[in-house]
Amino acid sequence: MSGPDEASEELQKIWQEGRANAAEQEISMIVRLVREKQRSFQDLVRAQNLTVYLFSLSFAPLTGLAAWKAHPWMPFGLGYLIMTATLVIGAALVWFTHRSILRPIDLSVRDYHRQLLQWYDKRIRLTTTSSYWYALPLILGAGLVLYPATRLLPAHWGLVLLAALFVLLARVTIGTSLRGVADLRRQREEVRSLIEEMDRG
Repeated sequence: MSGPDEASEELQKIWQEGRANAAEQEISMIVRLVREKQRSFQDLVRAQNLTVYLFSLSFAPLTGLAAWKAHPWMPFGLGYLIMTATLVIGAALVWFTHRSILRPIDLSVRDYHRQLLQWYDKRIRLTTTSSYWYALPLILGAGLVLYPATRLLPAHWGLVLLAALFVLLARVTIGTSLRGVADLRRQREEVRSLIEEMDRG
């Protein structure tokens, strides 16, 4: 017959095992949530990349053909050439930079989480700077293409139309970039919180 001390030790052992199992289950659930965040991140990257690819593949052949037919030393010829180069280089850069993100991760849990956060940071940097290396050259090219047409309008109206086009394109491209960065930062913060919670566990 077991004494009270042995019964107390038995209960304590059961309680500690229960706590250990609960902690393992909690960490396992957090790992699954982080993996789900990676799938969500991959879906977001695919959607953003698809937008860039469709835009580039739709317009690059048209601007390339226009650049080939136009005189390269004329403003609109140079504008078409700049737009074509920007579209092609932008799509290639997006593909090259993030082709590894779309592959499954086969790392230790700690390296897995570190890699996922690095991918978020990498995508945030690319999306933030796209206003400069992608949007501005496109706007410049469009301005050079449209500049000759503005000279056919009455005085000053051509410049007003050109300025309005610049503002519209800048708002669209920069607004899209800011929304993309906000989505990425929100998801990154969720992943970071989950990893911190796992470290505490």
